[in-house]
Amino acid sequence: VTIPTSVSSIGDEAFYRCSNLTEINYNAAAVADLTRSSNVFYNAGSNSDGIAVIFGESVTSIPAYLFYVNVSSRSYAPNLVNVTIGGNVESIGSYAFRGCSNLAEINYNAAAVADLTSVSDVFYNAGSSSGGSTVIIGESVKSIPAYLFGSANITSVTIGSNVESIGSYAFQNCRGIKEITVPASVTSIGGYAFYGCSGLTEITIPEGVASINAYTFYGCSSLKEIVLPASVTSIGENAFYNCSSLIEIMIPASVTSIGGDAFYNCSSLIEITIPARVTGISSYVFYKCSSLKAVTISEGVKSIGSYAFYWCNGLTEITIPASVTSIGEYAFQGCGGLTNVTIEEGVTSIGRCAFSECTSLTEITIPGSITSIGRNAFQNCSRLTEITIFEGMTTIGDQAFYGCSGLTRITIPDSVTSIGQYAFSRCSSLTEITIPESVTRIDGHAFSDCSSLTELTIPASVTSIRDRAFSYCSGLEKITVAEGNSAYHSDGDCLIET
Repeated sequence: VTIPTSVSSIGDEAFYRCSNLTEINYNAAAVADLTRSSNVFYNAGSNSDGIAVIFGESVTSIPAYLFYVNVSSRSYAPNLVNVTIGGNVESIGSYAFRGCSNLAEINYNAAAVADLTSVSDVFYNAGSSSGGSTVIIGESVKSIPAYLFGSANITSVTIGSNVESIGSYAFQNCRGIKEITVPASVTSIGGYAFYGCSGLTEITIPEGVASINAYTFYGCSSLKEIVLPASVTSIGENAFYNCSSLIEIMIPASVTSIGGDAFYNCSSLIEITIPARVTGISSYVFYKCSSLKAVTISEGVKSIGSYAFYWCNGLTEITIPASVTSIGEYAFQGCGGLTNVTIEEGVTSIGRCAFSECTSLTEITIPGSITSIGRNAFQNCSRLTEITIFEGMTTIGDQAFYGCSGLTRITIPDSVTSIGQYAFSRCSSLTEITIPESVTRIDGHAFSDCSSLTELTIPASVTSIRDRAFSYCSGLEKITVAEGNSAYHSDGDCLIET
Protein backbone atom coordinates (compact mmCIF):
# COMPACT_ATOMS: atom_id res chain seq x y z
CA VAL A 1 0.00 0.00 0.00
CA THR A 2 1.23 3.47 -0.88
CA ILE A 3 -0.47 6.40 0.81
CA PRO A 4 0.26 9.50 -1.29
CA THR A 5 1.21 13.00 -0.18
CA SER A 6 -2.20 14.41 -0.99
CA VAL A 7 -4.08 12.34 1.61
CA SER A 8 -5.33 14.52 4.47
CA SER A 9 -7.58 12.05 6.32
CA ILE A 10 -7.94 8.29 6.78
CA GLY A 11 -11.29 6.75 7.69
CA ASP A 12 -12.03 4.31 10.47
CA GLU A 13 -11.03 0.68 9.76
CA ALA A 14 -9.72 1.73 6.35
CA PHE A 15 -7.42 -1.31 6.07
CA TYR A 16 -9.46 -3.61 8.32
CA ARG A 17 -8.25 -7.24 8.14
CA CYS A 18 -5.88 -6.69 5.20
CA SER A 19 -4.21 -9.82 6.45
CA ASN A 20 -1.66 -10.27 3.62
CA LEU A 21 -0.29 -6.75 3.80
CA THR A 22 3.55 -6.66 3.79
CA GLU A 23 4.51 -3.04 3.12
CA ILE A 24 3.13 0.43 3.73
CA ASN A 25 4.74 3.42 2.03
CA TYR A 26 3.30 6.33 3.93
CA ASN A 27 3.81 9.76 2.32
CA ALA A 28 0.84 11.80 3.59
CA ALA A 29 2.36 15.05 4.84
CA ALA A 30 -0.04 15.79 7.66
CA VAL A 31 -3.07 13.55 8.21
CA ALA A 32 -5.46 14.69 10.93
CA ASP A 33 -5.22 12.81 14.21
CA LEU A 34 -7.30 9.67 14.48
CA THR A 35 -9.22 8.49 17.52
CA ARG A 36 -8.93 5.61 19.97
CA SER A 37 -11.63 3.70 18.05
CA SER A 38 -10.36 4.34 14.50
CA ASN A 39 -8.70 0.87 14.21
CA VAL A 40 -7.30 1.79 10.79
CA PHE A 41 -5.05 -1.27 10.44
CA TYR A 42 -7.08 -3.76 12.50
CA ASN A 43 -5.47 -7.24 12.14
CA ALA A 44 -3.47 -6.09 9.10
CA GLY A 45 -0.63 -8.37 8.02
CA SER A 46 -1.74 -11.24 10.23
CA ASN A 47 -1.15 -13.82 7.47
CA SER A 48 2.10 -12.32 6.19
CA ASP A 49 5.63 -12.37 7.56
CA GLY A 50 5.01 -8.89 8.82
CA ILE A 51 4.57 -5.34 7.63
CA ALA A 52 7.36 -2.88 6.92
CA VAL A 53 6.25 0.74 7.28
CA ILE A 54 8.24 3.53 5.63
CA PHE A 55 7.42 7.17 6.38
CA GLY A 56 8.70 9.21 3.43
CA GLU A 57 10.50 12.55 3.45
CA SER A 58 7.26 14.39 2.70
CA VAL A 59 5.80 13.37 6.07
CA THR A 60 5.91 16.05 8.79
CA SER A 61 3.52 14.47 11.28
CA ILE A 62 2.45 10.94 12.20
CA PRO A 63 -1.16 11.06 13.36
CA ALA A 64 -2.32 9.84 16.75
CA TYR A 65 -3.64 6.25 16.94
CA LEU A 66 -2.44 5.42 13.39
CA PHE A 67 -1.50 1.78 14.13
CA TYR A 68 -3.30 1.40 17.43
CA VAL A 69 -6.12 -1.13 17.76
CA ASN A 70 -8.57 -0.60 20.59
CA VAL A 71 -9.20 -4.23 21.59
CA SER A 72 -7.97 -6.22 24.56
CA SER A 73 -6.31 -8.97 22.50
CA ARG A 74 -2.88 -8.21 21.03
CA SER A 75 -3.58 -10.63 18.18
CA TYR A 76 -5.70 -8.00 16.44
CA ALA A 77 -2.95 -5.35 16.39
CA PRO A 78 -1.30 -4.85 12.98
CA ASN A 79 1.64 -7.18 12.41
CA LEU A 80 4.23 -4.43 12.13
CA VAL A 81 7.81 -5.75 12.16
CA ASN A 82 9.79 -2.80 10.82
CA VAL A 83 9.22 0.95 10.97
CA THR A 84 11.33 3.64 9.29
CA ILE A 85 10.58 7.24 10.29
CA GLY A 86 11.79 9.88 7.84
CA GLY A 87 14.01 12.84 8.58
CA ASN A 88 11.33 15.55 8.21
CA VAL A 89 8.86 14.27 10.80
CA GLU A 90 8.24 17.00 13.38
CA SER A 91 5.50 15.45 15.49
CA ILE A 92 4.30 11.97 16.45
CA GLY A 93 0.78 11.57 17.81
CA SER A 94 -0.21 9.68 20.94
CA TYR A 95 -0.54 5.87 20.71
CA ALA A 96 0.77 5.93 17.11
CA PHE A 97 2.47 2.51 17.48
CA ARG A 98 1.13 1.44 20.86
CA GLY A 99 0.66 -2.32 21.17
CA CYS A 100 2.55 -3.22 17.99
CA SER A 101 3.95 -6.20 19.84
CA ASN A 102 5.73 -7.84 16.86
CA LEU A 103 7.80 -4.77 16.09
CA ALA A 104 11.41 -5.92 15.68
CA GLU A 105 13.18 -2.85 14.28
CA ILE A 106 12.70 0.90 14.48
CA ASN A 107 14.78 3.11 12.19
CA TYR A 108 14.36 6.60 13.55
CA ASN A 109 15.64 9.49 11.39
CA ALA A 110 13.51 12.48 12.45
CA ALA A 111 15.90 15.38 13.06
CA ALA A 112 13.96 17.17 15.79
CA VAL A 113 10.53 15.88 16.82
CA ALA A 114 8.72 17.97 19.43
CA ASP A 115 8.78 16.56 22.95
CA LEU A 116 6.00 14.13 23.80
CA THR A 117 4.14 13.86 27.12
CA SER A 118 3.58 11.26 29.81
CA VAL A 119 0.36 10.09 28.11
CA SER A 120 1.75 9.91 24.56
CA ASP A 121 2.70 6.20 24.82
CA VAL A 122 3.91 6.21 21.22
CA PHE A 123 5.71 2.85 21.37
CA TYR A 124 4.14 1.51 24.56
CA ASN A 125 4.47 -2.31 24.68
CA ALA A 126 5.97 -2.38 21.18
CA GLY A 127 8.17 -5.44 20.59
CA SER A 128 6.74 -7.38 23.52
CA SER A 129 6.06 -10.49 21.37
CA SER A 130 9.03 -10.26 18.99
CA GLY A 131 11.77 -10.86 21.54
CA GLY A 132 12.38 -7.13 21.64
CA SER A 133 12.90 -4.26 19.24
CA THR A 134 16.16 -2.92 17.86
CA VAL A 135 16.29 0.86 17.67
CA ILE A 136 18.64 2.64 15.28
CA ILE A 137 18.85 6.41 15.70
CA GLY A 138 20.07 7.83 12.37
CA GLU A 139 22.74 10.40 11.57
CA SER A 140 20.15 13.06 10.73
CA VAL A 141 18.78 13.07 14.29
CA LYS A 142 19.75 16.02 16.54
CA SER A 143 17.54 15.25 19.52
CA ILE A 144 15.62 12.28 20.92
CA PRO A 145 12.35 13.73 22.22
CA ALA A 146 11.02 13.25 25.72
CA TYR A 147 8.94 10.10 26.32
CA LEU A 148 9.57 8.72 22.80
CA PHE A 149 10.34 5.08 23.62
CA GLY A 150 8.82 4.88 27.10
CA SER A 151 7.76 1.32 28.09
CA ALA A 152 8.75 -0.21 24.75
CA ASN A 153 10.37 -3.67 24.81
CA ILE A 154 13.67 -2.51 23.33
CA THR A 155 16.70 -4.79 23.54
CA SER A 156 19.26 -2.84 21.50
CA VAL A 157 19.85 0.87 20.85
CA THR A 158 22.32 2.49 18.47
CA ILE A 159 22.49 6.28 18.73
CA GLY A 160 23.80 8.25 15.76
CA SER A 161 26.89 10.43 16.06
CA ASN A 162 25.03 13.74 15.58
CA VAL A 163 22.57 13.43 18.45
CA GLU A 164 23.03 16.32 20.88
CA SER A 165 20.33 15.68 23.45
CA ILE A 166 18.34 12.81 24.93
CA GLY A 167 15.01 13.99 26.29
CA SER A 168 13.49 13.32 29.67
CA TYR A 169 11.87 9.86 29.99
CA ALA A 170 13.10 9.00 26.47
CA PHE A 171 13.79 5.35 27.37
CA GLN A 172 11.77 5.12 30.58
CA ASN A 173 10.98 1.51 31.61
CA CYS A 174 12.72 0.00 28.59
CA ARG A 175 13.66 -3.03 30.68
CA GLY A 176 15.21 -5.06 27.87
CA ILE A 177 18.07 -2.65 27.07
CA LYS A 178 21.37 -4.11 28.28
CA GLU A 179 23.94 -1.58 27.11
CA ILE A 180 24.07 1.83 25.46
CA THR A 181 26.91 3.88 24.06
CA VAL A 182 26.04 7.55 24.16
CA PRO A 183 28.00 9.30 21.39
CA ALA A 184 30.46 12.14 21.97
CA SER A 185 28.04 14.64 20.38
CA VAL A 186 25.57 14.38 23.28
CA THR A 187 25.77 17.23 25.80
CA SER A 188 22.41 16.84 27.53
CA ILE A 189 20.60 13.84 29.04
CA GLY A 190 17.19 14.67 30.49
CA GLY A 191 15.92 13.60 33.87
CA TYR A 192 14.32 10.15 34.01
CA ALA A 193 15.87 9.36 30.58
CA PHE A 194 16.70 5.76 31.57
CA TYR A 195 14.37 5.48 34.54
CA GLY A 196 13.44 1.86 35.26
CA CYS A 197 15.78 0.33 32.65
CA SER A 198 16.29 -2.63 34.95
CA GLY A 199 18.22 -4.72 32.40
CA LEU A 200 20.83 -2.03 31.68
CA THR A 201 24.28 -3.25 32.71
CA GLU A 202 26.56 -0.79 30.97
CA ILE A 203 26.43 2.78 29.66
CA THR A 204 29.06 5.25 28.50
CA ILE A 205 28.56 8.95 29.29
CA PRO A 206 30.61 11.19 26.99
CA GLU A 207 32.74 14.21 27.84
CA GLY A 208 30.56 17.27 27.40
CA VAL A 209 27.59 16.15 29.49
CA ALA A 210 27.37 18.67 32.34
CA SER A 211 24.69 17.14 34.53
CA ILE A 212 23.35 13.75 35.51
CA ASN A 213 19.81 14.97 36.08
CA ALA A 214 17.25 13.85 38.64
CA TYR A 215 16.08 10.23 38.34
CA THR A 216 18.16 9.64 35.17
CA PHE A 217 19.15 6.07 36.13
CA TYR A 218 16.54 5.45 38.83
CA GLY A 219 15.85 1.74 39.23
CA CYS A 220 18.57 0.57 36.82
CA SER A 221 19.05 -2.41 39.10
CA SER A 222 21.47 -4.32 36.81
CA LEU A 223 23.87 -1.41 36.24
CA LYS A 224 27.26 -2.47 37.61
CA GLU A 225 29.64 0.32 36.68
CA ILE A 226 29.46 3.80 35.22
CA VAL A 227 32.18 6.32 34.41
CA LEU A 228 31.27 9.98 34.74
CA PRO A 229 33.35 12.38 32.62
CA ALA A 230 35.18 15.41 34.01
CA SER A 231 32.59 17.70 32.41
CA VAL A 232 29.91 16.64 34.92
CA THR A 233 29.31 19.28 37.58
CA SER A 234 26.13 18.02 39.21
CA ILE A 235 24.35 14.77 40.07
CA GLY A 236 20.62 15.24 40.57
CA GLU A 237 18.35 13.83 43.24
CA ASN A 238 17.54 10.12 42.91
CA ALA A 239 19.90 9.92 39.91
CA PHE A 240 21.07 6.37 40.76
CA TYR A 241 18.30 5.43 43.21
CA ASN A 242 18.05 1.67 43.73
CA CYS A 243 20.88 0.83 41.33
CA SER A 244 21.39 -2.21 43.51
CA SER A 245 24.11 -3.85 41.34
CA LEU A 246 26.27 -0.72 41.08
CA ILE A 247 29.69 -1.65 42.46
CA GLU A 248 31.81 1.27 41.38
CA ILE A 249 31.37 4.90 40.42
CA MET A 250 34.04 7.55 40.31
CA ILE A 251 32.68 11.01 41.06
CA PRO A 252 34.92 13.50 39.21
CA ALA A 253 36.52 16.46 40.99
CA SER A 254 34.42 18.80 38.84
CA VAL A 255 31.19 17.86 40.67
CA THR A 256 29.87 20.62 42.94
CA SER A 257 26.55 19.13 44.03
CA ILE A 258 25.01 15.71 44.67
CA GLY A 259 21.26 15.70 45.15
CA GLY A 260 19.29 13.95 47.87
CA ASP A 261 18.74 10.19 47.49
CA ALA A 262 21.23 10.16 44.59
CA PHE A 263 22.63 6.73 45.52
CA TYR A 264 19.78 5.53 47.74
CA ASN A 265 19.91 1.74 48.24
CA CYS A 266 22.90 1.20 45.96
CA SER A 267 23.48 -1.88 48.07
CA SER A 268 26.50 -3.19 46.11
CA LEU A 269 28.49 0.06 46.11
CA ILE A 270 31.83 -0.51 47.84
CA GLU A 271 33.73 2.78 47.80
CA ILE A 272 32.99 6.45 47.29
CA THR A 273 34.93 9.72 47.37
CA ILE A 274 33.09 13.01 47.88
CA PRO A 275 35.09 15.67 46.02
CA ALA A 276 36.14 18.96 47.63
CA ARG A 277 33.85 21.13 45.49
CA VAL A 278 30.77 19.47 46.93
CA THR A 279 29.84 21.80 49.78
CA GLY A 280 27.14 19.61 51.29
CA ILE A 281 26.31 15.90 51.38
CA SER A 282 22.57 15.86 50.84
CA SER A 283 19.98 13.96 52.84
CA TYR A 284 19.56 10.23 52.14
CA VAL A 285 22.30 10.35 49.49
CA PHE A 286 23.87 6.97 50.45
CA TYR A 287 20.91 5.60 52.42
CA LYS A 288 21.19 1.82 52.92
CA CYS A 289 24.33 1.42 50.81
CA SER A 290 24.95 -1.69 52.88
CA SER A 291 28.17 -2.82 51.10
CA LEU A 292 29.87 0.56 51.37
CA LYS A 293 33.21 -0.05 53.08
CA ALA A 294 35.21 3.10 52.36
CA VAL A 295 34.06 6.72 52.27
CA THR A 296 36.41 9.66 51.72
CA ILE A 297 34.95 13.06 52.55
CA SER A 298 37.24 15.69 51.07
CA GLU A 299 38.24 18.86 52.88
CA GLY A 300 35.81 21.48 51.60
CA VAL A 301 32.59 19.64 52.37
CA LYS A 302 30.67 21.74 54.94
CA SER A 303 27.72 19.62 55.98
CA ILE A 304 26.50 16.03 56.15
CA GLY A 305 22.75 15.83 55.65
CA SER A 306 20.16 13.81 57.53
CA TYR A 307 20.16 10.05 56.83
CA ALA A 308 23.15 10.56 54.49
CA PHE A 309 24.81 7.23 55.42
CA TYR A 310 21.88 5.63 57.23
CA TRP A 311 22.28 1.87 57.72
CA CYS A 312 25.54 1.65 55.77
CA ASN A 313 26.46 -1.32 57.93
CA GLY A 314 29.54 -2.28 55.87
CA LEU A 315 31.25 0.99 56.78
CA THR A 316 34.03 0.43 59.32
CA GLU A 317 35.60 3.86 59.71
CA ILE A 318 34.96 7.47 58.81
CA THR A 319 36.91 10.69 59.12
CA ILE A 320 34.89 13.88 59.17
CA PRO A 321 37.17 16.72 58.07
CA ALA A 322 37.55 20.12 59.74
CA SER A 323 35.58 21.85 56.97
CA VAL A 324 32.38 20.09 58.07
CA THR A 325 30.36 22.18 60.53
CA SER A 326 27.26 20.03 61.01
CA ILE A 327 26.34 16.35 61.06
CA GLY A 328 22.65 15.91 60.33
CA GLU A 329 20.13 13.81 62.18
CA TYR A 330 20.32 10.04 61.59
CA ALA A 331 23.39 10.64 59.36
CA PHE A 332 25.15 7.40 60.42
CA GLN A 333 22.36 5.62 62.28
CA GLY A 334 22.53 1.83 62.11
CA CYS A 335 26.09 1.70 60.74
CA GLY A 336 26.63 -1.48 62.73
CA GLY A 337 30.13 -2.16 61.40
CA LEU A 338 31.49 1.30 62.24
CA THR A 339 34.33 0.93 64.74
CA ASN A 340 36.23 4.19 64.36
CA VAL A 341 34.93 7.73 63.91
CA THR A 342 37.26 10.71 63.74
CA ILE A 343 35.56 14.08 64.08
CA GLU A 344 38.00 16.89 63.41
CA GLU A 345 37.87 20.30 65.05
CA GLY A 346 35.36 22.41 63.11
CA VAL A 347 32.13 20.51 63.57
CA THR A 348 29.76 22.54 65.75
CA SER A 349 26.74 20.25 66.07
CA ILE A 350 25.85 16.55 65.99
CA GLY A 351 22.22 16.01 65.08
CA ARG A 352 19.58 13.77 66.55
CA CYS A 353 20.34 10.02 66.27
CA ALA A 354 23.42 10.84 64.17
CA PHE A 355 25.35 7.76 65.39
CA SER A 356 22.60 5.80 67.14
CA GLU A 357 22.68 2.00 66.81
CA CYS A 358 26.37 2.05 65.78
CA THR A 359 26.83 -1.10 67.82
CA SER A 360 30.52 -1.71 66.97
CA LEU A 361 31.75 1.79 67.87
CA THR A 362 34.17 1.53 70.79
CA GLU A 363 35.38 5.07 71.36
CA ILE A 364 34.63 8.61 70.27
CA THR A 365 36.37 11.95 70.69
CA ILE A 366 34.15 15.00 70.55
CA PRO A 367 36.18 18.14 69.75
CA GLY A 368 35.79 21.47 71.50
CA SER A 369 34.18 23.08 68.44
CA ILE A 370 31.00 21.07 69.10
CA THR A 371 28.59 23.03 71.25
CA SER A 372 25.68 20.59 71.30
CA ILE A 373 24.98 16.89 70.96
CA GLY A 374 21.49 16.19 69.67
CA ARG A 375 18.84 13.92 71.10
CA ASN A 376 19.67 10.19 70.85
CA ALA A 377 22.94 11.04 69.07
CA PHE A 378 24.79 7.92 70.33
CA GLN A 379 21.83 5.89 71.60
CA ASN A 380 22.43 2.14 71.92
CA CYS A 381 26.09 2.30 70.91
CA SER A 382 26.45 -0.72 73.15
CA ARG A 383 30.22 -1.28 72.70
CA LEU A 384 31.20 2.32 73.31
CA THR A 385 33.54 2.21 76.31
CA GLU A 386 35.13 5.63 76.28
CA ILE A 387 34.00 9.13 75.39
CA THR A 388 36.27 12.17 75.38
CA ILE A 389 34.44 15.49 75.27
CA PHE A 390 36.58 18.61 74.96
CA GLU A 391 35.83 22.03 76.41
CA GLY A 392 33.29 23.92 74.31
CA MET A 393 30.13 21.89 74.57
CA THR A 394 27.25 23.55 76.42
CA THR A 395 24.42 21.02 76.10
CA ILE A 396 24.23 17.22 76.18
CA GLY A 397 20.91 16.44 74.54
CA ASP A 398 18.12 14.15 75.66
CA GLN A 399 19.03 10.45 75.41
CA ALA A 400 22.36 11.39 73.83
CA PHE A 401 24.12 8.30 75.23
CA TYR A 402 21.06 6.27 76.21
CA GLY A 403 21.73 2.52 76.30
CA CYS A 404 25.51 2.79 75.89
CA SER A 405 25.82 -0.26 78.09
CA GLY A 406 29.59 -0.67 77.61
CA LEU A 407 30.47 2.88 78.72
CA THR A 408 32.60 2.78 81.89
CA ARG A 409 33.59 6.40 82.45
CA ILE A 410 32.98 9.90 81.12
CA THR A 411 34.34 13.32 81.95
CA ILE A 412 31.98 16.17 81.23
CA PRO A 413 33.86 19.41 80.44
CA ASP A 414 33.47 22.67 82.39
CA SER A 415 31.60 24.32 79.50
CA VAL A 416 28.48 22.11 79.84
CA THR A 417 25.54 23.80 81.58
CA SER A 418 22.78 21.20 81.15
CA ILE A 419 22.42 17.44 80.89
CA GLY A 420 19.28 16.35 79.06
CA GLN A 421 16.70 13.80 80.14
CA TYR A 422 17.76 10.16 79.78
CA ALA A 423 21.16 11.47 78.54
CA PHE A 424 23.07 8.56 80.17
CA SER A 425 20.15 6.31 81.08
CA ARG A 426 20.88 2.58 80.95
CA CYS A 427 24.63 3.08 80.80
CA SER A 428 24.82 0.02 83.00
CA SER A 429 28.66 -0.26 83.06
CA LEU A 430 29.25 3.38 84.03
CA THR A 431 31.26 3.37 87.26
CA GLU A 432 32.51 6.93 87.35
CA ILE A 433 31.24 10.33 86.29
CA THR A 434 32.48 13.83 87.00
CA ILE A 435 29.90 16.59 86.84
CA PRO A 436 31.63 19.98 86.50
CA GLU A 437 30.84 23.23 88.35
CA SER A 438 29.37 24.72 85.13
CA VAL A 439 26.30 22.42 85.19
CA THR A 440 23.14 24.06 86.53
CA ARG A 441 20.47 21.57 85.42
CA ILE A 442 20.20 17.77 85.33
CA ASP A 443 17.01 16.65 83.64
CA GLY A 444 14.72 13.74 84.44
CA HIS A 445 16.13 10.20 84.19
CA ALA A 446 19.50 11.65 83.10
CA PHE A 447 21.41 8.81 84.86
CA SER A 448 18.59 6.32 85.52
CA ASP A 449 19.51 2.61 85.43
CA CYS A 450 23.24 3.34 85.75
CA SER A 451 23.46 0.29 87.98
CA SER A 452 27.29 0.22 88.28
CA LEU A 453 27.60 3.80 89.52
CA THR A 454 28.75 3.75 93.18
CA GLU A 455 29.61 7.38 93.97
CA LEU A 456 28.30 10.73 92.84
CA THR A 457 29.25 14.34 93.52
CA ILE A 458 26.78 17.13 92.82
CA PRO A 459 28.56 20.49 92.40
CA ALA A 460 27.41 23.72 94.05
CA SER A 461 26.31 25.13 90.68
CA VAL A 462 23.42 22.64 90.20
CA THR A 463 20.10 24.26 91.05
CA SER A 464 17.71 21.88 89.27
CA ILE A 465 17.60 18.08 89.35
CA ARG A 466 14.47 16.77 87.69
CA ASP A 467 12.40 13.70 88.54
CA ARG A 468 14.13 10.32 88.71
CA ALA A 469 17.45 11.73 87.51
CA PHE A 470 19.29 8.90 89.36
CA SER A 471 16.48 6.34 89.66
CA TYR A 472 17.38 2.63 89.63
CA CYS A 473 21.06 3.36 90.25
CA SER A 474 21.09 0.23 92.40
CA GLY A 475 24.84 0.31 93.13
CA LEU A 476 24.92 3.92 94.31
CA GLU A 477 26.34 4.01 97.85
CA LYS A 478 27.39 7.61 98.38
CA ILE A 479 26.13 10.99 97.19
CA THR A 480 28.08 14.14 97.99
CA VAL A 481 26.68 17.60 97.46
CA ALA A 482 29.37 20.26 97.27
CA GLU A 483 29.49 22.92 99.91
CA GLY A 484 27.69 26.08 98.89
CA ASN A 485 24.86 24.35 96.98
CA SER A 486 21.72 26.23 98.07
CA ALA A 487 19.24 23.83 96.41
CA TYR A 488 20.35 20.38 97.64
CA HIS A 489 22.18 18.53 100.37
CA SER A 490 22.94 14.86 100.93
CA ASP A 491 22.77 12.27 103.65
CA GLY A 492 24.60 9.03 102.80
CA ASP A 493 23.01 7.68 99.68
CA CYS A 494 20.13 10.18 99.81
CA LEU A 495 19.85 13.40 97.83
CA ILE A 496 17.63 15.91 99.60
CA GLU A 497 16.11 19.10 98.27
CA THR A 498 16.83 21.97 100.66
